[in-house]
Order: sequence, then structure tokens, then C-alpha cells
Amino acid sequence: MTDFDPKHRSSTTSIVPDEAFRSPLCRELLAYWREKAGENPRPKWSDIHLMDLYKIAPFISVRDVGDGSDDYRCRFCGTGNVEMLGVDLTGKTLTECYEARGVSIVSERFRMVIESGQPIRTVGYINVVEKNLPTGFEALYLPLDNEAGKIAYLMSIHDYDYEPSPGEIPEPD
Repeated sequence: MTDFDPKHRSSTTSIVPDEAFRSPLCRELLAYWREKAGENPRPKWSDIHLMDLYKIAPFISVRDVGDGSDDYRCRFCGTGNVEMLGVDLTGKTLTECYEARGVSIVSERFRMVIESGQPIRTVGYINVVEKNLPTGFEALYLPLDNEAGKIAYLMSIHDYDYEPSPGEIPEPD
């Protein structure tokens, strides 16, 4: 589990069993990801069809992993994410979207997914955009392989209707 300085803690990120996911959006995407992976550790990006996920696609984002830097480029940003964040991230890198603290938080999550090769759960409050916040969320981050079997994409979904329990993370001031 990764926690940030308690004064600035906005989320917890961890590898958890499938049943730990409470959001129906996260559970649906995780089931789809597992189905597409089959016997492989992860599905390939070419196995994923966003039209299969039509109902939840507005809350999905896909990022290119790139050359090992922390500046992941957004390949797809669903309209629900655009509405919540107030900006369309499609085509933009993390540094084009967030202040330094936001880049650090999101990069740490992405590195955890890449290093583990597993689904990652994040529960918290959005605080990396300048809007009327905080907004609670549960998120799922998933690795996707390229045709050579190397993690080359990250897919995520955020459920902004999720209200974290006090045991998961305290509400920010």
C-alpha cells in the first residue's frame, strides 16, 4: 500500500483481491479485463474494444506507457472524466494536465501498476484539479500489453459516485 504524507493524503493505493472492489463500474471493468486476459497475465490493448464497455466508457481513460518516463500520454479520456476534471486529457501528457504534486501522485500509481503487472485499487478524494472539491472516488488501474507481451498501456476507471468510508481514508479538510 502506498500512503502520502497524512497532512496531504488524498488517497490510498493498493493491490487487493477482486472482491475488495465495491464500485459497480470498477467491478465490471475488472471482470472484462480478466475475461480478455484469458490464460495470459494481462490482455493486449488490441483485445480491448471500448464499444464492449459502452455503458462505462465515459469513466475510462487509457494512457500510453511510453519510453519509461513519468509523462504518460492520454490515448482516450471518457466524457465523464472530462466533465469531472474540467479538461479533456486526450492527447496530453501528465505534465500538460496537472501541477507537480498531481503528476507525482498519478505517476506513483502508474508505476505501481507497471511494476506489479496487476490491477490496482485507489480510494480517495480528487484534489489534483482546481474545481469545487473534494469528490470521493474508487478507481481501478489495469495494465495492458502490446503485441510483444510488454506492458505498454494503462487503462483506468473512476467511479465519482463512490463515497469512501472513514476506515478507507479520512475526508480532507
